[in-house]
Amino acid sequence: MSENIHIREAILLIKSACLEHMNVLRLKGEVNQYKKYSDAIGVFDDWMQYIQNKEEEEAMTNGDWENDIYDHFEERERDRLLGEQEKLDRRYE
Repeated sequence: MSENIHIREAILLIKSACLEHMNVLRLKGEVNQYKKYSDAIGVFDDWMQYIQNKEEEEAMTNGDWENDIYDHFEERERDRLLGEQEKLDRRYE
């Protein structure tokens, strides 16, 4: 695995190349191929959003928010309230 590029940057480069290829397909009039790529990009975007949501959820659940020296007071209060809300939500799951 290359250490020169972060996975998110690699994913964005691959998606960009795919979108450029889709543009070529569209200009050539290859509608079926364009549609396949379009559908695949839609699934991919949904999956990336799911992963991002899971990462954010994990960060909120497992983060050491109370001891983060870089948080401003308002952020600490928000984090505390979110933690309390999350505990309440878990009771009703």
